[in-house]
Amino acid sequence: MVVGEASYGDTSSAIEKCHSLPESSGTNNKKRMIDGPPEAYTVELEAELNQLQEENIKLKQCLAEIEQRQKQEVRCSLLYYSLASIEADHPQCSRG
Repeated sequence: MVVGEASYGDTSSAIEKCHSLPESSGTNNKKRMIDGPPEAYTVELEAELNQLQEENIKLKQCLAEIEQRQKQEVRCSLLYYSLASIEADHPQCSRG
C-alpha cells in the first residue's frame, strides 16, 4: 500500500466477508413443534446452540479483522499527514 492511499477496499471486503456468513436459524423466532420425545427437542436445541456458538466465534474474528484494518488505516493516514506537514514546514527535506 502506498502511504496516504486509503485501503477502504480491504475493510469493505472484510465487511462483505462477514455479511456472507450464513444466517443462523436463531434469527427465526418461530416456535416449532417436534414430534417425538422431549430428548429429541433437547438434542436439536443443543445442536442449534453449538451452531450459534461457532457462528459467534466467526463473527468475533471477523470484527477483530475489521477493527485491525481500521487501526492500520488510521496509522497510515496519521503518518502520511505527519510527513506532509514536515515537508510543508521544511521543503529542503522533501522526498521529491
